[in-house]
Amino acid sequence: MTKQRDVGLALKALVQAALPLAAVKGFDGDTSKPALIGPNGTVIGHPGEPGDPEVDLSPPTYNYRHRFYLEVAADNGDPGAPLDAMLVAIGAAIRADRTLGGLCMYLEAVAPDRNDRTTDQVATTNWAVLPIDAHYSTEDPLA
Repeated sequence: MTKQRDVGLALKALVQAALPLAAVKGFDGDTSKPALIGPNGTVIGHPGEPGDPEVDLSPPTYNYRHRFYLEVAADNGDPGAPLDAMLVAIGAAIRADRTLGGLCMYLEAVAPDRNDRTTDQVATTNWAVLPIDAHYSTEDPLA
């Protein structure tokens, strides 16, 4: 596997550990939004783009700031409270393992973009897009 994929799958595992009852998908597959959000919430991971690396020479080392995106959703309840709890849990997991077990030099969350929607004037789904920056290096951008 490539370093990019390894970091993405490690981030998925971190989110699954932080939110063990939530449905966590994406990162390496289906990133479509579900029609219904389960009672414990949903997280959809998007692989994002690693961007252009900064290159160190002798030996060549490619340094990336790879931005992943998490779509975090909570259904009903107090407006924003379940979503806030999910975001806090993800933040705590990131602070506890900023290197993803040694795969990254540093992992950091960026302030989320929130969007609350009412469906059929009855149920409210609270969504947030949470950017996560993974800083990592590799000696081969294809590996």
